[in-house]
Amino acid sequence: MSEQLKIYLKVFFGTWIICCLVVAYLNYQIDPFAIYHPPESLRNGWLAGDQNYLHTTFVRLHKAQLLSLNRREGKASSEILLLGNSRMMQGIDPGDAVFEGKAFNAGLSGATTYELYRYLQHAESLHPIRTVILGLDYIMFNPTRKTRLDFKEERLAVNEKGEANHWYSMSDLGETLFSFDTLLKSKVVASKMKAVNEEGHADPEAVKSFEKSVQQEFYEYREFKGKGIEEGGGYLHYQNILNFCEQNHIELLIFISPQHCYNVEVASELNQEENVENWKRELVQMNDAVEKNQGEKRIQRFVDYSGYNSITTESVEGKLSGMKNYFESSHYRPSVGGVIIRDLLTGNRREAFGKELNGTNISKMIQVMREEKDHYRSMHPEMIERVKEWGGAVKKK
Repeated sequence: MSEQLKIYLKVFFGTWIICCLVVAYLNYQIDPFAIYHPPESLRNGWLAGDQNYLHTTFVRLHKAQLLSLNRREGKASSEILLLGNSRMMQGIDPGDAVFEGKAFNAGLSGATTYELYRYLQHAESLHPIRTVILGLDYIMFNPTRKTRLDFKEERLAVNEKGEANHWYSMSDLGETLFSFDTLLKSKVVASKMKAVNEEGHADPEAVKSFEKSVQQEFYEYREFKGKGIEEGGGYLHYQNILNFCEQNHIELLIFISPQHCYNVEVASELNQEENVENWKRELVQMNDAVEKNQGEKRIQRFVDYSGYNSITTESVEGKLSGMKNYFESSHYRPSVGGVIIRDLLTGNRREAFGKELNGTNISKMIQVMREEKDHYRSMHPEMIERVKEWGGAVKKK
């Protein structure tokens, strides 16, 4: 090898190493995934705030690595684990005083029950969990629903069998530090933060409209192929969550999310109302079966906040930004989340919002909710017509 070639290779590889180190340093300082030094609100896993861009693109990376970071720093912010989809993620503030700084919001946009089960395993392996608050939706149990592309088994501390993954903390180093693509994401960080208002919540004018969120619900229901527990899928992993909490002596508080009644009306429009009711019955049966088999009451509450009640029937007339309870039809505001949490933890229930479900009263509660629906629909025929119109637009696409 000639001396000139040796010099060339030294310069080439030296320059390459320096460039890699510079990229890694800049990525660490910019931290577009908010995993190395996030603000305190993000350390608790709450993504309804100043880094709204994380909601859909990087949330699984962000939450998994943040739980690991909290463990390394000795934080106890995951004693209470909040599990659910984007409604949990945006609607329940882990910084609420009622949690006393011990809650972590592990909500994931478009979550499957399998992902929730795996993040529960991940969190428990890093720090003992005392309480799980689990937010559920019917669509979450669709057996054909797939995990999002940003879900990676190797970034979780244990595998599905509970066996340790010793290299989990290294799984995202290449993607988050030694990557020119990550540098480009810093531009995304700056642009997406414009979609957040001065209160730290997603600006309704910068997200999908109320009408589009109702139309999205039509798509979700039409993709739902499962008819019952025999289909497996979401039910299987829900059962895994129940069993895991029992085996690890974790208190479990479960609730059904309060989508706006326009979204609930979609089920009626598509003749899936009975399927939703059967879903609730099956969840009650599964909850009761676990307690009967284990002989220990770990499921402390199961409350249904959906339907037609004082929160979900808020008027949609006027500007969306004027709504008190919702960002749009699918996602409730943290003010509603605060009501839910205080009810679940203290029993301080707001009148006409939330119905306790169990094996003794499930049939009665379903009948009550049918009557509430019929009464509201009779008083608001414009809602029925509007949902039909928006659903008709979906059919034409």
